[in-house]
This record gives sequence, C-alpha cells and structure tokens, in this order.
Amino acid sequence: MNITNNNKFIIFQVKEDEMIEVWNVESKVLAYKIPAPVERIAVITSPDSRFLFYTSELNEISQMDIEKHKVVARYKGSHTSSINAISVSPDGKRMVTAGETGQFCFYLIPEIKVIDDKQKP
Repeated sequence: MNITNNNKFIIFQVKEDEMIEVWNVESKVLAYKIPAPVERIAVITSPDSRFLFYTSELNEISQMDIEKHKVVARYKGSHTSSINAISVSPDGKRMVTAGETGQFCFYLIPEIKVIDDKQKP
C-alpha cells in the first residue's frame, strides 16, 4: 500500500481480482483500477505525487501519470526474476529495484513534460 505525499490518493493491490486500485482520499471513491496479473507486485509513488510506478509480469516498471491515468514511460532492467521492491529518490530523478534473486537495478528517470492533451479548435 502507498499514499501519495500530497495525501490525495491511496494505492494498493487487490490480489483477488489482480488489480491495483487507486482511491481518492478526500471523496473516498475508487478513482480507477490498473490490471496487475502477477502474484507479487511493487508499487510506489513519486515524491511530487505525480506518478505511480508499478511492476509487471514482464519484469519491467511502468510509470503512470496518476491524475491522467496514462502510462508515460516503461523501464526494463536486467532482472531475471520478479521485481519485489521499488524505491524512488527524494528528488524523483533516480529509481532502484530489487529482484527476487537479490539483484538490484538502477535507473535514471527522465523529466516528464506536462503536455496539454486538448485538441486545438
């Protein structure tokens, strides 16, 4: 389970239906679900509360914009087994993952620019 630093969302995995649930703290309403068809999954939010990082069955990490519910990046390390843990540095620029075999992978997180999704008239 994880709560964003701005206390706006709570994120946790529900193993019964293989989903990650993102709940709005203020309204106490389920905001959305993300498929998570793996037995073990690691989730964490960025220090600025903009992004959710979560693992997949492909031993990769997805970076999702929490507000827009959109995957903005994927990271693939050299893990040969399940990823059990994720940590993001306080400045949000680095990430480390730990695998089932004790292997660690380090990543640089590129700056994700906010792009207006609206079409021009």
